[in-house]
Amino acid sequence: MSVISFKAPIKNGIIEIPDEYKQALTDTDQVEVTILTPRKTAKTGFIAELIDNPVEVADFTPLTREEAHDRSL
Repeated sequence: MSVISFKAPIKNGIIEIPDEYKQALTDTDQVEVTILTPRKTAKTGFIAELIDNPVEVADFTPLTREEAHDRSL
């Protein structure tokens, strides 16, 4: 299996393969596709509000990695 990676716009549900990769796929009748979409943040709701306006807490100390994973607390 070989891997070809590229970015392409989607037009009417169709992803067009760039010209430079078409030759490599001429003898291929099936491919496996993985789609990665850009991360989108929430535009509404309290999470979006907190992202835009974080709450500052006096004397806040975040947990260490060990404290965050400690199941005995």
